[in-house]
Amino acid sequence: MDYTEFKDYIMKHILENLPEKYADSTIQIDQVVKNNDYLLDGLQISENGSNMTPVICLDDYFRDYENGRSMKSILQSIAEIRMDYHIPKDFDVSIVTDWEKVKDKLVCKLVNAEKNKNFLRNKPFTQIEDLAVIYLIILEEREASSFTVTIHNNLLAE
Repeated sequence: MDYTEFKDYIMKHILENLPEKYADSTIQIDQVVKNNDYLLDGLQISENGSNMTPVICLDDYFRDYENGRSMKSILQSIAEIRMDYHIPKDFDVSIVTDWEKVKDKLVCKLVNAEKNKNFLRNKPFTQIEDLAVIYLIILEEREASSFTVTIHNNLLAE
């Protein structure tokens, strides 16, 4: 199975691995620009009526598949991540648009300015020498990871 077939398979079968509440979800894969202008394919499983959804990058899963991991195991992992980062349909977006709610959750991240030209294109940043300081909002911190939103210019307009 090549990468295109892999992505198609994920899109066709992921809902079989999720609870019934996800049955009417919209499934899509979009390219996501990550650090160092690295393009990844991000799977979004958007519940009907939801205003936010996590993005699950598929590229590492394909490498796992090429190294012998079963599709069943991959689908189960993706489903677990989606359920683990469940965002309620009535998520209060003011958590990321209201300054009073955001100001204590802001963090900075340094990235290489030259290697991140596309990534920085629609984000506010402060350049310091060859580095760019970008800004993130921590929505939830966990032991092994955190759920963050990178601030984009459109968030500043709200």
